[in-house]
Amino acid sequence: MQDSDNKLPLLNYSEGIKYNLGYSHDLSIYKIYKFEYWNLDAFLKTISTFPINKRIFPNPSSILNAYSFSMTHSFEEAWNLCKFGWDQNYQNFVNKLTHINLRFSQIEKLKREYSCVGYIPNVSKFLSGNPNNMKIDKKKLTKKAIKINMGISYSAFTNYKQVINRGICVLWLINYLENIGFNCIFQFESITVLEDEMIQIIIPLKRDDEKLNIKLSYFPLVHPSFLRRLIFRAIEIVPNCTKDWNAFYGYPYKKNDEEILDMKDTIYISTPMEMGIYGNDLDKDFDNFIKYIDVKYNLINYIEGNDKYGKRYMEKHKNR
Repeated sequence: MQDSDNKLPLLNYSEGIKYNLGYSHDLSIYKIYKFEYWNLDAFLKTISTFPINKRIFPNPSSILNAYSFSMTHSFEEAWNLCKFGWDQNYQNFVNKLTHINLRFSQIEKLKREYSCVGYIPNVSKFLSGNPNNMKIDKKKLTKKAIKINMGISYSAFTNYKQVINRGICVLWLINYLENIGFNCIFQFESITVLEDEMIQIIIPLKRDDEKLNIKLSYFPLVHPSFLRRLIFRAIEIVPNCTKDWNAFYGYPYKKNDEEILDMKDTIYISTPMEMGIYGNDLDKDFDNFIKYIDVKYNLINYIEGNDKYGKRYMEKHKNR
């Protein structure tokens, strides 16, 4: 994404109350602290300039986390890798993404047709005297925006390979949807809770009119330090929280089925474990990812413009 426009705010910050009916049907009430950043650059600028809430975070993990946990030596190293790009194992990541894309080489892309009018000529047809030498791109669907929200918070027990394979699956999904005519909005969402407090952080990586920069998305998608240093720092600058967040930075919040299905035109990417991504076999992880998306969203009906968004899932579970 492009650097933030200096005339635009870095983020929207709000506090409020969230009511949640949990699995036990007990009503939970959270005080929510919500940070919605303009883009990744605004996020990086904010966490490097806003002060740490030392009252709650006397020993900030964004600074003190060990290399074995975060895979960086310092907050500054993690910040620079996110800002300027990370090369380690990047080509291997791209090769794995290519492997998954090739499994679905039958995806219907732009239908290329030719006419006597169009936007660019086909040279060989023009030279052969064929009057229908102008290219026309026809999409199966009209452009429609669909939002992909990726939950970036995950358990400390989640391994690196799980995070990598989830990143590959998500990039495939974006590529797939855009190939068949959707505009995708892609953003990270970190939601953590501790007792009756909730911290929500939203970071857009791609707007609907942008092409995703895979190289610059690589670090935030898969590197442990994006969560364990940079997101932790974003939690540390929350000004008004009162609970003992410094102990372990809260629990990842798990959206319930009603919350997920209420997000119109949105696909929510959950934790690797929740989606059946275990990190041992990319093909198996990808199959589990597709099954999860299909069960939650009835994706094929949605793609075809059918107004049954999520209905199959609701029908399946309504009597439970």
